[in-house]
Amino acid sequence: MAGYRVTDTGRLFENAVHLQLLYEGWSVHVGKLYGKEVDFVATKDGRVLYVQATDEMFASETREREIASLKSIRDNHEKIVVVRQGSYDTDIDGIRIVSARDFFL
Repeated sequence: MAGYRVTDTGRLFENAVHLQLLYEGWSVHVGKLYGKEVDFVATKDGRVLYVQATDEMFASETREREIASLKSIRDNHEKIVVVRQGSYDTDIDGIRIVSARDFFL
């Protein structure tokens, strides 16, 4: 965490999500598909979980950017977006939207 600027809350939040996944026993990797990055591809006990972590998705452009890479994945594994600020629909095109509070608790 020391390598990031204190004001870079998005990177700090992404790091916290990564650490939480590790704490829960997931094996975590960064994914890339069709030129789009998925923040984390987590595997545990034969399960695969695709995770995007974002500070907020207030603007429709931000929301679309965050879910676009997950929408391009054509398998049936669970896909989630963890959001630090705001409240949103809990499902967008089969992608689960999870508040940071719910994710960490």
